[in-house]
Amino acid sequence: APLQGHTCKFRGAIDDQLISGLTEPQTHELYGTSLPIAAFMPGLAEWSAHYLTANGSAPGPNTLEAYDAVKLAADAIRRAGSTDPAAVRAAIAGTSGLTLRSGPVRFQTDGTRIDPMFLLLTVRAGAFALVTDNHAGTG
Repeated sequence: APLQGHTCKFRGAIDDQLISGLTEPQTHELYGTSLPIAAFMPGLAEWSAHYLTANGSAPGPNTLEAYDAVKLAADAIRRAGSTDPAAVRAAIAGTSGLTLRSGPVRFQTDGTRIDPMFLLLTVRAGAFALVTDNHAGTG
């Protein structure tokens, strides 16, 4: 379990203002989860470089999620053969075998994603850092 042994004190909101001005003791063993963020995913370096070239700025904390949502919607419209909301909704629900930047995507009957990707982050030297294993001192 990726969070085994860690107590999460923040979830989803990765903004440097959250940790600005905090002291080392205040951030010691501070862990939290986040949706995928390209800056913490080395496998997306090429995609991030293309994004930077095309847009003049690096991908932000929600860029990857938005990119994947647009790709999913475009795929669903193509499969539905229509932009009719009910047809697109049904196509999204039936998605199988589609791999997005955040990984393979499938949905449960309640509409939630099966095996969504989350990152485990901590704070080191006043900045968010990816925890790459289950040990507090590494990452």
